[in-house]
Amino acid sequence: MTDPLGDWLDTLLPGCQPAQRADGGLPAALGLTEVRAVASGRTALVFFARDPRLGRDVAVKASRSSVEEARDALMAEAVATARLEHPAVLPLYRVTDLEGRLFLELRWGSERTLVDEGERLRLNPPPLTERLAAIRTLASALAHAHSRGLAHGDVHPGNVLVGPEDAIWLCDWGASPDVAGHPGYAAPERLRGGPPTPESDIYALGVIAWELCAARELRTRRHEESVGAWIDRTLTLAVPSIPGLAPGVARWIAAATSSPEDRPTAASICESIDAFIQEVAAAEHADAAARLCLEEARAALVRARELTRRRAEEERVVDVLRAKVPTYAPATDKRQIREAEDRVRALSVERLDTMTDCFDALAAARHLASDPAESLDLVAEAWGERLLAAEAAGDPVAAAHATLRLDGGLPGSAAHRLASRLRAPGRLSLTTNAPGATATIAGFVEAGSDPIPGAATQQRLPLENLPLDPGSWVVTVEAPGKAPLHYPVGLGRLDHHRASVRMWTEAEIGPGWCVMPAGTFRMGGDPAARNPIAACSPFVGDRFVLKTCVLSADYRQFLDDLPPDEADEHCPGEVGLFGSRSRYWARGADGRWSLPEGWDPRWPVMGVALADAAAYARWLSRREGRVVRVPTEEEWEKASRGVDGRLWPWGNRFDATWCHMRESRPGAPRPAAAGDYPVDCSVYGVLDTAGGMREWTTSVYQEGQVVVRGGTWGDEADDCRCASRAGLQPFFRMPWVSFRLVSEAPRSA
Repeated sequence: MTDPLGDWLDTLLPGCQPAQRADGGLPAALGLTEVRAVASGRTALVFFARDPRLGRDVAVKASRSSVEEARDALMAEAVATARLEHPAVLPLYRVTDLEGRLFLELRWGSERTLVDEGERLRLNPPPLTERLAAIRTLASALAHAHSRGLAHGDVHPGNVLVGPEDAIWLCDWGASPDVAGHPGYAAPERLRGGPPTPESDIYALGVIAWELCAARELRTRRHEESVGAWIDRTLTLAVPSIPGLAPGVARWIAAATSSPEDRPTAASICESIDAFIQEVAAAEHADAAARLCLEEARAALVRARELTRRRAEEERVVDVLRAKVPTYAPATDKRQIREAEDRVRALSVERLDTMTDCFDALAAARHLASDPAESLDLVAEAWGERLLAAEAAGDPVAAAHATLRLDGGLPGSAAHRLASRLRAPGRLSLTTNAPGATATIAGFVEAGSDPIPGAATQQRLPLENLPLDPGSWVVTVEAPGKAPLHYPVGLGRLDHHRASVRMWTEAEIGPGWCVMPAGTFRMGGDPAARNPIAACSPFVGDRFVLKTCVLSADYRQFLDDLPPDEADEHCPGEVGLFGSRSRYWARGADGRWSLPEGWDPRWPVMGVALADAAAYARWLSRREGRVVRVPTEEEWEKASRGVDGRLWPWGNRFDATWCHMRESRPGAPRPAAAGDYPVDCSVYGVLDTAGGMREWTTSVYQEGQVVVRGGTWGDEADDCRCASRAGLQPFFRMPWVSFRLVSEAPRSA
């Protein structure tokens, strides 16, 4: 009679206790050298032996003489094993009936089972594909057996041998129909007494697959739980899903552990695993290719940064050489300049090619990678690099494009994290000499743009570490008894702008004047401007600036105050290259100067030389009670441009109607009254610097010439840029040249 409980206990823990030697070792008649006993069960002993004749290791299963059905059980296993020819089934070499016992001689596989490997697999599970490869081997062996009409009947980890290099064998074939199988792995119908079937084998395989994928046991026997209670609990235990498991794998495991009629075949499980492993292999191949593309992109980005640095160095070389070599020098003396310019162009082209290679490689990586997170991080980094380069070059279009891609054009969180870093707030600390002062802080709004809703905030001074987003801000400071002061701030990422502003009364500023507070500003660096200087950040102290060029009416008063001979010398007119002169104005019989017919007294005075402007400044200084003078080009550009490097006084967009230039109105170009184009106004309130009249400065352009600034009523848009500059001989008098004045001191009471 069979003992089901004993058979269960035999299959639950095979070989976990020392082999019982009650039946003795291997008989000498087998011709084998016994090495050791490796396992014992209720019906058989297992030995590791050596066949000296053939020089091979073998496993020998010997029936117990004390168990009546042991020979029949071992013979059934031998018959079943002999029907199978599969790499995962240990081949049967010989069956020997000797001394009343049956001996099965099989190929030696291993004495370690999947049970022994369980702890290692739970602590350090190999990749899923390797675990599924083991399941695929077992499924293949079962598919082979099922095709020959044979069900294993007792598939569980203790019957799965694990050899060197992860070799797998399924052993102990030919289970008795009376044995229900291991309670932790047997199908419910087997636990209820049903016979072994291919479907019950698939269920057990599904449980093993679940445990290998989840890296834990599914039906662990509880402490001091009886076998019967364990079986009862197993019958009602649902097989849970495994979080994060590939959907295709999860589907066939769920199907394998479902009702018998819904379970897949072993062959179909092999096909599912093969498809998954091929898919993973293809994905890994694509990921490997993606990693190569990412390496190429990262190297290209590093190269682009180096090229940016080298180009900046070469641009400085060009600036230095141009400063040393006059423009009128022979072409042979400018060879070094041309060579440096060629290097700048070559580096610019190489950098553009390198960034193109970077983005091409990133596009390929994003297409190939199963997880695009890393490529998206690098894409965001590359766009961040483009943003910084565009900002450094003063290219607002490229900067806006890069910002748009970072803010919304790139999926994933990497771009948003980088965009947040690039928008990291700056801080403003501001004090003033006026008690009770308040500051209204608003984002700069250029002409033609809608106001920024809710952007203005009001704070009491002093300000300390006030966080503000990077960008252009206008701080309007007001205090009792003082004139409002406009203080522009160009704030960069993580900048801390500290300043102390001095406020003045309206009388100290003077009618027709405005205040330009002290500080640095961005000068030059506009590649579209005419003859700009290289970008720099000079400091200019507190200045009082005349809002418009000197008006014709005011200049006429100056002439009227001069002695006749001196007034004749400074009369507006034209003086060209050869010194011939024609006067625009005439003096009447009463000794006073009159304007020609059609000449608007609100027109800026024109046709004056630099010496005329200096003479007017000396005259006005006496009337103002402070020294006034013609500005330097640094003072002029800051008064026009503000501090943030904008292209025109009102911002970075141009419209012909916003300043007085060639296309501002129909008909032939001609002068206009000062202030007729109110959009042409700087943040400080300085008018007409983009168009109207070119203006004298005291800065040297080159030998024999001084710098003139501003656009004229006959110029094109690029001439009207704040950074545009030209040179003019100081004795020239032209109908499109005027001047304005600055002072470093307040007006005397």
